[in-house]
Amino acid sequence: MKLKILSAVLISVFVSGCGKAIDGKNANTMYESLSAIMKDMSEQEKKSLAQDLTLLFGHREMGMSEVGFSDLYDSLDYDVFVPGQVGKSEQLAFFRELLLGGTDLVTGKRAKDLRQDADEIRSQWFAGVLARRKEEKSAVVAALPGLQNKLSEYQQRLAAVEAEEALLAQKKEQMNPTLDLTRIGPPKGSFYFYNVAEGRVRLTNTLDKSIDKVRVEVTLRKNAEDGKPAVFGVELGIRDGSLSTGESGETDAFALRLEKSASREVSEYAASSVAIKWVTFAGQSERFEFSPTGVSPAELWRLKSSAKHCEELLARIVQYNGEIDAYLQGVQDLVDTPRDIDRLPPITSIGKREC
Repeated sequence: MKLKILSAVLISVFVSGCGKAIDGKNANTMYESLSAIMKDMSEQEKKSLAQDLTLLFGHREMGMSEVGFSDLYDSLDYDVFVPGQVGKSEQLAFFRELLLGGTDLVTGKRAKDLRQDADEIRSQWFAGVLARRKEEKSAVVAALPGLQNKLSEYQQRLAAVEAEEALLAQKKEQMNPTLDLTRIGPPKGSFYFYNVAEGRVRLTNTLDKSIDKVRVEVTLRKNAEDGKPAVFGVELGIRDGSLSTGESGETDAFALRLEKSASREVSEYAASSVAIKWVTFAGQSERFEFSPTGVSPAELWRLKSSAKHCEELLARIVQYNGEIDAYLQGVQDLVDTPRDIDRLPPITSIGKREC
């Protein structure tokens, strides 16, 4: 519907102004000739002619590089070319300034001629968009194999890390830590206004080195209680000094502080649990946190982020490749026959072509 209306407007402009040309000898003759041309035009016809003039003079003054999409048809400054829209003295001063750049742009030109000249600029503008998009398409095609190889590299590294993570998680689970609560009550030998939960942790060493220390997270939860449990993180030595590969044993005793009102019945805490966080190997101070070797947590996070970014980029490229040919044809149609449109055809934005 919009295109039909626009075509009707253009035909009307050409008919209304077909026998009248602009006299650009000076500001006065330009004002009077424009007044005569626009006298019998509708407001839309006047706007169309003024928009063409705005584009022609703007292009001469600034060059194509400064012409934007909104300048092609919908410039907000077109009123200055419609006699009577602003004060005459102001309009004459504006015309005098424009004509300092030469009168050949408008002298002897009818509305039809001006539309053709303006459409040539519009066609050149769309041709610039077309050339850039074609160049972009070529760059995307060239970059695609490298991006696919990069994603494959990330995926292989992640697969190796995830396999090691799974093995370590299995070994951690096979250590089978169990909580052995032996007493709940006030600390021995003194009078305190709180209770302690005493006990040990039993475990099996499934790692390939002896361990001499373990950090555990003890969760004390009363049976059938929906409230928040008490959680403690505690480092414990091995009772006999160390635990060799394949051996089962227990840690040194722990004493976890509880409220004085806490129940002293050990049996009421049967729902409690314990989990291993990390261990240290005998004779070493560095923690072993059951994470893959050769890659730090920060490096692993970056690797996963890079792989995700690469996957998303390749997904956008797939979508882009499905749209680009139709997009290029749409812009080519605008090069061949410029027309007023609300926006350029849609196309997926790829962004930076690296990951």
